[in-house]
Amino acid sequence: MLIALYGLPTGAVDLIPDDRSLVVYSVRVADTLRIAVFGEITSGPLIRLVPLDASAAPLIGIRVEDAASRANEQRESVSGYGLELQLRQVSDLTRP
Repeated sequence: MLIALYGLPTGAVDLIPDDRSLVVYSVRVADTLRIAVFGEITSGPLIRLVPLDASAAPLIGIRVEDAASRANEQRESVSGYGLELQLRQVSDLTRP
């Protein structure tokens, strides 16, 4: 899956896959961060961005730009995919 986050404030962010079996690559150009996620993607949290200023969260847009099937065939449409950017407290980001 290829995801784009746009409107990011300046400064570095780290990407943390919520599922350790996922492989994540990213590239940032100006205020846009493109993220490629590989692996068995299911519903629920996908990746976490840290640190992220809470005041910037409402200004950030997110969309799925591309997706592939389990057989690595490009999907004709990504209209059925949905993403949501959720702001979490630092204490919520720790892993058990």
